Amino acid sequence: MSSTALKRKSTVVEDLLASESDEEEEEEEEEGDANANDSSDDAPELAAHEKTRATKKKAATKSDWHRGGVRTSKEPSIPVSDRLSQFPVQSFEIFGKPFCSCCKLPLSMIKSTINTHIATSKHTENLVKYNERVAADSRRADSISDYYTVKPKRERC
Repeated sequence: MSSTALKRKSTVVEDLLASESDEEEEEEEEEGDANANDSSDDAPELAAHEKTRATKKKAATKSDWHRGGVRTSKEPSIPVSDRLSQFPVQSFEIFGKPFCSCCKLPLSMIKSTINTHIATSKHTENLVKYNERVAADSRRADSISDYYTVKPKRERC
């Protein structure tokens, strides 16, 4: 090859390299400009006639099997005393609604809810403590009643 052909090839290669580096710099500048414009929002710029329109929001999806929110099942019409008689060894009392004395919580009339409460570890721990407390109170009450029934009025003081 002649020296002129080599010079032409080298200038063509240099021009190609220079144009590629210029294109890369332009792309970096465009990305920088795009990032500066989109820093507040990722949404594209709206046209003038679209700026006054309200943006459409997706409606909440609800299916038939998932309603969310408040419980939909109703409490049964069974009397409270009948419901609590189904759980004789628990510390339930009636205060208009079932009330767990050892946990100090009002309960629902729904049987599965009461079963769930009974199964909790907190309830079983509180029930043991409650039974000990009740037994101690009954021993004290017995000793006081024995004291007043056995001794006559004159010997008490």
